[in-house]
Amino acid sequence: MRNILNIFKNELTHNFRSAKSMSMMILLPIVFMLILGSALSKNFTPTMNKMEAIYTIQSDKEMSSTFENFIKSAKQNGLTFNKVNSEKEGFDSIKNKKNICYVKISGNPCKIEFYKNARFSFEADFAEISLSTFVQRYNALSEIKKVNPTAYYRSISNNSLDFVKVETLAGKKTPDSKSYYGLTMLTMIIFYAMYSGTFSIKREKYSRTGTRLICSPISKHEILVGKIIGGLLITILQIAIVFLFSIYIQGAYWGTHIGIIILILLSEAIAALSIGIGVSFIFKTDAAIYGILNIIPMLFSFLGGAFFSIDGFSKILVKIADISPIRWVNQSITGIVYNNDYSKVPATLAINLGIAIIFIAISSYLFKKEALQP
Repeated sequence: MRNILNIFKNELTHNFRSAKSMSMMILLPIVFMLILGSALSKNFTPTMNKMEAIYTIQSDKEMSSTFENFIKSAKQNGLTFNKVNSEKEGFDSIKNKKNICYVKISGNPCKIEFYKNARFSFEADFAEISLSTFVQRYNALSEIKKVNPTAYYRSISNNSLDFVKVETLAGKKTPDSKSYYGLTMLTMIIFYAMYSGTFSIKREKYSRTGTRLICSPISKHEILVGKIIGGLLITILQIAIVFLFSIYIQGAYWGTHIGIIILILLSEAIAALSIGIGVSFIFKTDAAIYGILNIIPMLFSFLGGAFFSIDGFSKILVKIADISPIRWVNQSITGIVYNNDYSKVPATLAINLGIAIIFIAISSYLFKKEALQP
């Protein structure tokens, strides 16, 4: 433990001496936040297109009558349902991107199927919420009919009665430009901690202390862990400054679950530092090392949605984007902040820590006396 602390203190000393590098890692994301958050603010204001949905219905008269009442109620909220003659016509309309969604009602007891058009995601979500409310109301009325038919027929035409409480996406926050770029610029710059990991090893070569270090009674794992912890503390300082700036100056929204968000960001920093250290051992020439350092963070940032979301692009690109740890981090944090969704958190932590373990193992294997010689 003492050896790790000594390496850790040495890393801190060197990093604090590099005031220019530290300042750039803090100033760059802040400048990008301010510029992108202001310049692209209009792109994050949802605009409601004309909400026209289509449906087919092949069910009993009771469902038909109830659904007709629902259509009248939905029209008051700007949502229009138009009946089509066949299922094929409904699917063709969705494929041709003419309507926001297609609702198919069939069978007895009835079955309701909902098909949304991804192009009109905001409007289709609104229609889905409205239909969900209708279904729950219909189910409640069906139960009332079993117990009290008189009350059922009195209620079926009264659309103002509420039988369920529905909490929908309409009541949740969605990221504006300031919040979006507050997150993506922070996660992008965290991955540039790769540089710190790489230069912590290269510094030993250039200062000719590498040979003495590896000949000292310190294990390779202690050296690597000490360097990662030292780089991590500096990265934490940078994260804290940018994070606080995004909240109090930029006005970004980070929700209330700050603890788990910080844990995810730290896991990303550990992965980045480990990759940086691994790169310094895997590649022998400076040209190759600098090439990797320039490509990987920018590629992962692009795929992670640093400058714009790629979810609207081709399915192939979206699938490829899953190789980016930054994308996993961004999606996990967005899910927590806006949907209270923790489903991606375990996978994100596993990916980041798995990357760290793999690159630490590679570094340890390649960590020989020659590796720290200039």
